Amino acid sequence: MAAKPASRILPWLLGSYGLCMGAGGLALILAPARANRLEAGTSSIFVEHLAQSRGAAVLALGVIALLAARDAGRQRWILPGLAASSALFAGLFLMVQLSPVAAPYRWVAVLLCTLWASGFAWQSAHGAEEIDRLPWRDPSRLLLISFALWTGITGLLWLVAPGGLGAQLETMAGQGAGYFAMARGAVDLPLGWLAWAARDRLRLPVALPVVAGMFVGNAALSVAGFIAQMESIATPSRWTVELLHIVWTIGAAVIGWQLSRAGKRAVSAS
Repeated sequence: MAAKPASRILPWLLGSYGLCMGAGGLALILAPARANRLEAGTSSIFVEHLAQSRGAAVLALGVIALLAARDAGRQRWILPGLAASSALFAGLFLMVQLSPVAAPYRWVAVLLCTLWASGFAWQSAHGAEEIDRLPWRDPSRLLLISFALWTGITGLLWLVAPGGLGAQLETMAGQGAGYFAMARGAVDLPLGWLAWAARDRLRLPVALPVVAGMFVGNAALSVAGFIAQMESIATPSRWTVELLHIVWTIGAAVIGWQLSRAGKRAVSAS
């Protein structure tokens, strides 16, 4: 099916979102304490780990958007996920602005996220579906489904942090730390949705941005989890999660390599 040509604004939306999310993800991974204080005015060892883990998902979304910008006309299927992440972050930043730690510079983040959410939602209505389903038992499809369910469900649990999860986090890390749980959910839930949507496109080049983002995100999560296990917040159960992220990293690398080879063969044949 021929893709509808991208509007002039879509590559700019994807590129600006990708650059900002990529920079934000790297900041959360490399300087979590400073990033936390700038974002919400508080930090702790556990919240720093939470920031690094969120940074991995933020970086993954940035990679997805930047790669999708190269062929924006065929990538509209990812836009609902990016619109959701932008809308959630606009709401979270606005929530912080209505608290005692409000800061003028944060209004820029509210404005940008609102513009991205509106732009992606508007552009997503103009796309055509490209689907080529693998058999339901195919290992690649099952790999993406497992990652999508884990990331989407845990993201939803983080997002409902004002309940028991947020209260528990504030007991561990101090007043205001519940925000970081919701911020984690704001990126994990859309990332899980994108992986779920990609499960029926693993024979198509359009899946490559999401698979690449999945690889980058899980590789960074593996490193963040290992660092956490070397600190005072180490737990035996995290080794199981660490193993899952390593499996997803390797699986995404294999799927990405297969998609790249298929794309090169298609170009040679044409």
